[in-house]
Amino acid sequence: MFKTSAVVAITDEKCVGCQRCVSVCPSDALAMNGRLAVLDEPRCVGCFKCVEACYPYNAISITASPNPTTLTVPEDDYEQPSVDDLCAKARYAPDAMVCLCTGTTAAEIAAAIVDGVHVPEDLALETGVRAKCGMWCLQALCACSTHTAYRWSAPRRTTASIPTAAAPTSASGRFRTRSPTSTPNTGSRKTWPPWKTERS
Repeated sequence: MFKTSAVVAITDEKCVGCQRCVSVCPSDALAMNGRLAVLDEPRCVGCFKCVEACYPYNAISITASPNPTTLTVPEDDYEQPSVDDLCAKARYAPDAMVCLCTGTTAAEIAAAIVDGVHVPEDLALETGVRAKCGMWCLQALCACSTHTAYRWSAPRRTTASIPTAAAPTSASGRFRTRSPTSTPNTGSRKTWPPWKTERS
């Protein structure tokens, strides 16, 4: 859940058409019209990533939002069995906070996906996820989307994707790792930077 309090405004005279703002917008609120960036204000979540990206041109400024909105999926609207199932497949507890900046939970993301949100930009508008830093919540978005028909990233091998029964563990129950004394894979030759001496 995230409450918007501000939006951005573009000064056309300062815009150089570099498209940096368009590439960082998490909700697709910015687009190019010729060489100028244009704002679709209802889609702006007030993350200010575009303001940072516009430096040193300073063509984008912050203004108070005329219509502050709360971006969330109300718990009463959840299809609970489907939401719980998608959260379980993504290995998140439904009440786990997956976006620390906005307080968005795994259940909100799963509910939006179950309701038909199929692209990350619309998910930002629906739940507020990615509306601030956009780093820590990305793993949760990809994990949830992996179990739907709309995958947003290539499948990744992580410790979360290893079935519990197949995970090699040590006596302490932790994953085994390569010991520091084990020999590295010598199948490929490393190229060392010119300022370092080559190791044998």
